[in-house]
Amino acid sequence: MTKKIEKKADVIVIGAGPAGLTTSIYLGRDKFSNFILTGDVGGQTAVSGEIENFPGYVSIPGLELIQKMKTQAEKWGSEVISTEPVKKVEKVDENTFHVEAEDGHLYEAKAVIITSGKKYRKLGIPGEEELTGKGVSFCATCDGPLFRDKEIALIGGGNSAVKAMVQLATMVKKIHSININPELTGEAVLLDKINSLKNIESHPNSDTMKILGDTLVEGLVIKNKDSENEITLDVAGVFVEIGSVPNTDYLQNVCNLNERGEIEVDKTNMTSQEGLFAAGDVTDVLAKQTIIACGEGAKAAIHTANYLRNKS
Repeated sequence: MTKKIEKKADVIVIGAGPAGLTTSIYLGRDKFSNFILTGDVGGQTAVSGEIENFPGYVSIPGLELIQKMKTQAEKWGSEVISTEPVKKVEKVDENTFHVEAEDGHLYEAKAVIITSGKKYRKLGIPGEEELTGKGVSFCATCDGPLFRDKEIALIGGGNSAVKAMVQLATMVKKIHSININPELTGEAVLLDKINSLKNIESHPNSDTMKILGDTLVEGLVIKNKDSENEITLDVAGVFVEIGSVPNTDYLQNVCNLNERGEIEVDKTNMTSQEGLFAAGDVTDVLAKQTIIACGEGAKAAIHTANYLRNKS
């Protein structure tokens, strides 16, 4: 039995982060019909707290920036459709793509732009899965206020970890900074802020072994890689900030992915599949930043529009 097509357009955009919303703005202004399929709006930008490196704003909350982008996209005719995750992208003929969500809804377009971003990388240790949402968190902006005046552990040593640490330090009693490496890395301005804070205890060269607790987080076991000594930290929360992985599970055998699972794109943002474009953190383009995602989204829209004009 042939499935009903829920909606058709010139272009389907998968993902409503900064890349996807910018893509939609450019397509709408160029009078190409489009809609965005997404589980949530904003991606990691929406939960990144204050953004201080987006031109035009000295400082702006990530969620507010995303809301402005969404309003602008809708002004130019885009529709943001809340849906279950996409499970299949298929080119059914020379001029037609079908996109199917996990809820079974089917959508059709002449071209598709993937902007599905990344998801948080997990530790894969005992207690993490069982206690996620019960003291284990991947979002300082979302869950930080729940741990006001409590001790927490923050796992990670890169820029996202440093940014989360600065944010959480204003709320919690104490942060145990767990880093597998000897030193934190990140933007100099953030590292300067970290060095000025008095409620952070560093645990460098340390592995996380397991998260303790039955119904709520009660502690974290870490192991120093030099001494091999294990210690248990009495914490009420564990924040995991160890990077992210691209949302490309549904693209296996659809287009070329690199060893990290990122979509390989050419200088026009086209993938190895003609008519399938990609932009933002989901691609192999270096430097994952909100402003770069916006620029890549604009590029993808411009080249998709040119592709469709040449096909007509």
